[in-house]
Amino acid sequence: LIGDAHALRLYPTLLRKDEENGSVLDIRVGLRARARAHISDIVEIEHGEWHKATEEEEGFASVMGAANLRLVLRRPVSFRSIFQRPRSVTTLLLRVDEPGALVNALREAGAERDER
Repeated sequence: LIGDAHALRLYPTLLRKDEENGSVLDIRVGLRARARAHISDIVEIEHGEWHKATEEEEGFASVMGAANLRLVLRRPVSFRSIFQRPRSVTTLLLRVDEPGALVNALREAGAERDER
């Protein structure tokens, strides 16, 4: 528990520029969940409330409570959670402190551009 609390503080979810891959969203929820999505692969962003992943291709990343952001991806990403092996997901369900601000930042960085 102490290690997870430190990981929550030290390794937050980040929107960053990657020199090789452009903008990426590094999703890290302590020791509980990890994924990395390229911003250009985010085709849909939805604000709402989800209490758990209901489909195999969904990854749920929340410290406590319901997820408040749903990201649908063009291509699968590797999702790792603490008690499961890494698996491929095409939807990420996240709990973030300021979902509106993250949605705006993702769109500004190039998410939801229809390039299918």
